[in-house]
Amino acid sequence: MFRFLRKKEKTKYTQLDYNRTTWPPSKWDEHPEWQFELIRASSCISVKKKFIFIHIGKTGGHPQVRGVFEKKLKDAVNSPNLDKPINHNKWDAYFKYTFVRNPWDKVVSAYYSPNTWFDRRSNHPLLNKLPDNYGPHNISFSNFVKEILWDENGDPCQPHWVEQYKFIQDFRCGGEIWVDYIGKFENLNEDWIKVCTKIGIDEKLPHTNKNSIKPERDYKKYYDYTTIEIVRSRFKRDIELFNYSFE
Repeated sequence: MFRFLRKKEKTKYTQLDYNRTTWPPSKWDEHPEWQFELIRASSCISVKKKFIFIHIGKTGGHPQVRGVFEKKLKDAVNSPNLDKPINHNKWDAYFKYTFVRNPWDKVVSAYYSPNTWFDRRSNHPLLNKLPDNYGPHNISFSNFVKEILWDENGDPCQPHWVEQYKFIQDFRCGGEIWVDYIGKFENLNEDWIKVCTKIGIDEKLPHTNKNSIKPERDYKKYYDYTTIEIVRSRFKRDIELFNYSFE
């Protein structure tokens, strides 16, 4: 379980400027403050219902936050300061959960989100070679995987595409998983019911944030052997931890 240290021994992290100029972090494992900032930026907290939702991008979190929490639970808010409403005395009492997604499918979703390709890398040299209206209509999926999704240091182009385990595996405590429940995008409605039961609400998920430019829903049709193996290598820990395969 993720733990907040007692005040006298609590690790003091430098407040990081989580914006386009400081992304991506380098040497992630050596800088756990980046994980903390990532979690703070993506968390949704309800003090009344005593839960923390870690919203990993493109895993079905939008209908939960925008469609249910903000409309039905007035105190459920995105928290830029995770340790303020949830201090170390309350942490274990809160239900902490997240949703994850098959990495091969998630990369296809990244491909159909061209507004995220360079939003943290406005000076990327590749931009000089691309048309102004770059996107899936004029950039192949293979080129996207090989040249755009990660930079020359191997860092993802945008926080949405960080490996999912980095949101929930605490580097400061031996790599332990500190969430209580991990739902899957592939079983979104079924796993959402389990979450509702746990936090004491009865709400169906609305269909929000649909990608209107994604014509083919079967992610497997986008891949060849090379791109399959690139994603397998990049998301090795996600694939192992969450029991995913290409099939």
